[in-house]
This record gives sequence, structure tokens and C-alpha cells, in this order.
Amino acid sequence: MAFVSGFKVGGGRRACAKQSSSRRTALRMSESNLCDFTKVDFKESSEFEGKIFKTDTVDFPATRVKLDHKEELSYKKECEEAINTQINVELTASYLYQAMYAYFCRDTVGLPGFAKYFKDMSVEEKEHAEKLIEYQNARGGRVVFKPLYVPEIAFDYYDGTSDALYAMDLHLQIEKFVYEKVMAVHEAAEKAHDPQLQDYMETFLSDQVEAIKVAADYVAQIRRVGTGHGVYHIDTALLEGNIIPKPDFALA
Repeated sequence: MAFVSGFKVGGGRRACAKQSSSRRTALRMSESNLCDFTKVDFKESSEFEGKIFKTDTVDFPATRVKLDHKEELSYKKECEEAINTQINVELTASYLYQAMYAYFCRDTVGLPGFAKYFKDMSVEEKEHAEKLIEYQNARGGRVVFKPLYVPEIAFDYYDGTSDALYAMDLHLQIEKFVYEKVMAVHEAAEKAHDPQLQDYMETFLSDQVEAIKVAADYVAQIRRVGTGHGVYHIDTALLEGNIIPKPDFALA
């Protein structure tokens, strides 16, 4: 059993987070020791420290606005930090989907439909991060980027097609994980008595519920049709853009 960035990975597949310094270790853990990437401290371990970006410690001039923006909009520090964490969550999910896209593009794998699907998922997660960045700035907060794990997606002990099932199951776990993190932002907003942020995050919650349903449907379909010709059929449908539609449960 292995864990990557808080995502549980099982069923004969291997995923690990590479870290470049001597301080970093492979994140292969037991079920009782789940790793949450949002809690990893990279401050003392990056060889890039100070070479690209430096910590922003300069405050804007007091004359930028007549009244402090965060005070004016009742934007609390805990909400600002929660949004920054969620930006990191979305970008990490995007990075994981990029790795899955690259895997299915291999000439030894040859499933272009799955590659296209995960590439689109990567773009979607990145767009979510960008929306949160825009929101952070709109509320007067300051965006603080955090390190991302470098994912290594590999599937061991597969028969040439069952990696599609493993990938869709990982997709499902990623979407569930993101949902839990969005819930954490919503709870932070509730504690801070910030109804506007609560309302904004509910859009993300609805999107995650839809994404979880679609991912679960794909896992069920692959199990039903099998990992032989069935995977080829699903791959062809994905390549042609015939994906499972998201559920429409919105109130009229």
C-alpha cells in the first residue's frame, strides 16, 4: 500500500513523490501514517531556495487604499490561509493528472483517449486554482504559493490494459480528496463568519460532487466491461469526446 500527496493508491500500482535533497524521502507509508502534502515543510531542503523567488515581505504603501481592503471586506487571516492551501491542492491535482496524461501517451501504452481525458482534467484543476487566485486578490488577500510534489505515476503487475482501471480509481480518490479540502475551506469560512466565502466555495463543492460521480461511473464501467476490448472501447469514446455527462441535480 502506498500513499501520494494524501491520495491512497492501491491495487498493485505504485506512486511515489520524488524529492531532490538528502532531507527528502520517498513517501511510501502504512495506512496508519497517511501523508498530507499540505503539511510538508520544504523550507530547509530546496536547492532552489533563493535562486528564483524570495519571500515577499514588503507591504504595500498605506496610501494604496483609504481603508485596509481586508478590514473593509471582513476577510480574516484564517480564510486567506485556507484559500492559499486550496490553491496548492488544485495545482497538485493538476500536476498529478499531467503525470497520468504523460503515462497514457507512451508508445508502450497507446491509450490516447485516456491521455486526452486526464489532460483535460489537468487543465480543469489549473483553472480552479486560477479562480481561487483571482478570488484571493479580489478579497484583498495575498497569494502565497507552496511547493508541489513531483509525481511519479507507474503501474506494476498489470496485463497491459488494467492500468486504465487503476488510473480511474486513482482519479476517483483524487476527486474525493479535493472535495475534503474544499470542505475544509468552507468550514474555515463558517468559523470566521464569512458567508460570502461560504457561498463561493459551495460552487466548488457542487463541481466536486459531479466529478466524483463521473469518476465512479468510469470505475464501474471498466469493471463491468473488463480490461480487454472493453478498455479499448472506452478509450475510443474518450478520444472522440463522448464522455459520461455530469449529473444535473441543480434546483430549478
